[in-house]
Amino acid sequence: MGEDEQRLSRARRLAISSARRELNNIMEHGLVSKPAYEALRRKLVRRAEEVESTIAEIYAQDESRAADEMLLANKRLIAAEKRFYREGP
Repeated sequence: MGEDEQRLSRARRLAISSARRELNNIMEHGLVSKPAYEALRRKLVRRAEEVESTIAEIYAQDESRAADEMLLANKRLIAAEKRFYREGP
């Protein structure tokens, strides 16, 4: 699995996340019934699980990708903590 598949999987993850937010928004505004909301939510959960499985396979084949991602994420988390202390909540 190559870099393109990894990028595509990440893009799919972001798209599903966006769809989840939209689903929650339309539910909050009463534009969809609770049963429809639950059915759509389950579909999104299944799709998210499939994407996460694909990403896990990519990382299993190339552990350096996972290590690089962890390093980048850790740096961003540390920066966020520092911003919080400087700027407050």
